[in-house]
Amino acid sequence: MRRIVFAAVWLLLLVLSISVLAQEDSEAVALDETNPCSAGSIFQRVDGSYAEFEATRSAEDSLTAFNDIQNLYESLGAVLEECRNVVELAASGVVEVGSGTFDDPYAFDYFGDTGRGYLLKIRSIVRPSDQYRHRWDDAAPQGWEYVALVADVQCISPEGDFCEIGYSDFELTGDNGSVYDYVSYSSSLDLKLRPGGEGSGSVWFLIQTDDSNLLAMFEEGYRTGLVVYRAEPAPGQVVEGPGGNTVTITATTSINVRGGPGTSYSVAGSFQTGQQETAVGRNSAGTWVQMERGWVFAQLVRVDGTITSLPVTG
Repeated sequence: MRRIVFAAVWLLLLVLSISVLAQEDSEAVALDETNPCSAGSIFQRVDGSYAEFEATRSAEDSLTAFNDIQNLYESLGAVLEECRNVVELAASGVVEVGSGTFDDPYAFDYFGDTGRGYLLKIRSIVRPSDQYRHRWDDAAPQGWEYVALVADVQCISPEGDFCEIGYSDFELTGDNGSVYDYVSYSSSLDLKLRPGGEGSGSVWFLIQTDDSNLLAMFEEGYRTGLVVYRAEPAPGQVVEGPGGNTVTITATTSINVRGGPGTSYSVAGSFQTGQQETAVGRNSAGTWVQMERGWVFAQLVRVDGTITSLPVTG
């Protein structure tokens, strides 16, 4: 009898201790909720999605089961979309991504929400870029220079609504306080995207050479709803990109090298298991990666680096 009582007491203490530890763990995760993209918060949201799926799923018929899976897929996809840029930037040394105001602009190389159905980021800056200007543009006068901002756009508007954005929606400012208008001949950003579509283009400006800490101002219409982006990395900000850290790819299986970013392009060679190459570009969705001798499907290679740091070349 004494052994049974002792065992019961020991079991009760064990259950209580596990309960306390579980409570401490839940409190630690709760603290992570201040950052919705911390490791604890991400796992907590994923667990919540699965818990909801388990509680509501139905085997009534195949269509109902499919819809349940689709809802789970969309729930997990929302976490990925919200946290992808935050996590990648944090890994590159960027913690604060900004809120889109003059005092707190969106970070360079981060997709900020314009509030108009599409995400926008300033991916790279060419400065000076006088040698690349359009042949119809005049040479920069002394004390001035051309700069080009390369912007990426993702359309997230409701189904059926197109996203339209052009170079005329941008202005540039800097330390001198001047507001610079785009240079129409050289600028190429002029997009009309379907929901889920992506695109990119450049916006050119003629600025004073001594202007620095540039900020890009996006303002669709007559100075309404101004959204501000860093046009170049903030002091101390580390951003991978062209001319920065090298992105290498290694074949995880023997795959085709194609002439362009898609299976509709002809096969230009093969990329054998274990072979390694330096990546030089990507398509806008990041699903295909370009190396010197052609294109490979991104899911069939191991990427050492960040695909989104590569320039869009196809």
